[in-house]
Amino acid sequence: NQSTGCIYAARIRSIVDQLKDAGKPINEWYQAFQLIRFLPPEFNGIVQYIYRWNDKEFKFDKILQELIAEESRLKQSIKDQNETCAFQSIERNISKTPRSNSKPSSYKKNIQPTRKNTKVIKSPNTFIAESNLSQDYERDAWILDTAATSHFCSKKSLLRNFRPVKNLTMSVAVDGVLCDIKGIGTVRMIFENNGELETVDLLNVLYSPRLRRNLISGSLIDQAGSTFSCKKGQINVYSKDGHKLFTAKKLNALFCVNPRIEVNRNSNDDLGIKAERTNVYSPQQNGVAERYNYTAVDAIKVMLNSSGLSKGFWAEALLCHTYVWNRVCHGNQSLTPFELYSGHKPSVKHLKAFGSTAYAGVPKQLRKKFDMRAKKGIMVGYALKIRGYRIWLPNERKIVETINVSFDEDNMLEPNSSGAVLDPNKKTINVSSNSEFDTESEEESEHLSIPRTPKSQSSEQEGASNNSKTSEKVIWERKTVPRKDRSRTDIYYYIQGSKDRFHCYKDIEEYSKTHNLEYDKALFNFSGKDKYSGIVTMEEANQSD
Repeated sequence: NQSTGCIYAARIRSIVDQLKDAGKPINEWYQAFQLIRFLPPEFNGIVQYIYRWNDKEFKFDKILQELIAEESRLKQSIKDQNETCAFQSIERNISKTPRSNSKPSSYKKNIQPTRKNTKVIKSPNTFIAESNLSQDYERDAWILDTAATSHFCSKKSLLRNFRPVKNLTMSVAVDGVLCDIKGIGTVRMIFENNGELETVDLLNVLYSPRLRRNLISGSLIDQAGSTFSCKKGQINVYSKDGHKLFTAKKLNALFCVNPRIEVNRNSNDDLGIKAERTNVYSPQQNGVAERYNYTAVDAIKVMLNSSGLSKGFWAEALLCHTYVWNRVCHGNQSLTPFELYSGHKPSVKHLKAFGSTAYAGVPKQLRKKFDMRAKKGIMVGYALKIRGYRIWLPNERKIVETINVSFDEDNMLEPNSSGAVLDPNKKTINVSSNSEFDTESEEESEHLSIPRTPKSQSSEQEGASNNSKTSEKVIWERKTVPRKDRSRTDIYYYIQGSKDRFHCYKDIEEYSKTHNLEYDKALFNFSGKDKYSGIVTMEEANQSD
């Protein structure tokens, strides 16, 4: 009460005078500090307000006046709380009317048996304690509290015009528990009354992440001129002109409000987030991200079909497509997305065809003396966190990331592949039944210099004798390689399925004799004037001549 505050101030004055007579005067600012130093937790709000005064206002007499006014306000708040049945616990007197012998007591109306073990809470702060400790309600609910000195919010995202503060605490009236206040802002609530939307702005809402529930201060609403009407387990709040604002319904002794909160749009603008609404079942109106997904799905279909890989590699195809998409220009833009984001031009020299044959090198530490130096696999993308490629090893059913890799982009799976490359029991990568070449086993694929016989000729060879002198027919490929100085063009011939190359008639003739192959000099042309590259047939040789 006021007398207690005045007595405390008088004691401080008496001690100050005694010290002054003893030759130890105390500064006025220190006297004022002692006046607010040991105040109870209910005064934390006014204390924080006084701390923000400048030195000229920080005087003993002025602080005493503010404390007396705050003490009077708290006293009146407690009185109003006790007078309102909705915000206090009431101990009901159970009727002790004598029971009649004619009817059992269970048929008596308005008579309830007494409960000896029932404890009745008489504290006027029961409502406040329940609002902070109860976990029976959703965190988004707002609780109307007439004893709260300020509005409280536990979610920063609900605040508009947020201003951070420091060194500010508030008491929640539960055993003197203090909550740190991190900021102040405005909460905009939207209520629906009889089909109409009502907007209510709560000003100076204190943000504290430690709070379990959001509180609406009834005293502040009362100071704003609003009126309350309590009936049938609910509280109706009206504006100055008598217009209904919202209704708080009673749930387990707490009056809860469930408004629709308008989210702070300023923070979204700062982050570059823009909300766009579209019609239902109209994906063509979707934003940039959804339109890119549509483009990416089409790209995945083409990549899987052209590479011969099964649909199980769709995620790898998506990552590979996105990687390449960010490094090429689109539309009317002269810069790539990568350059627009990072500021420097990306390199595209390392890009390879998705699904091409790759040979991943095996480190010396992981191979034995007679192990092959590389493993045959399929290029399915680019490394995520390091510089390198993602190589699928069918025989081991795993993907490795490595930079030590060689590519054969001309050798890929057939588009009509059945996708059996995912099966670890298969010994080959080219699984199509209509494949142009015989499938190779793991051991044979390591020795690419040994030519393979096409399937089209297998039927002819079945009836042939096993005489080792019988010549075999192979398919030759011609490749033109211009030199960097453009002085001339080199001509090389390959046996299809082999990496051995030949650059003169003599080399081809000696190789054919050694491996018992048919040799026709008219089939080859090493003239640089002929720019043809591809499979060599007698018709092509005659045209080149």
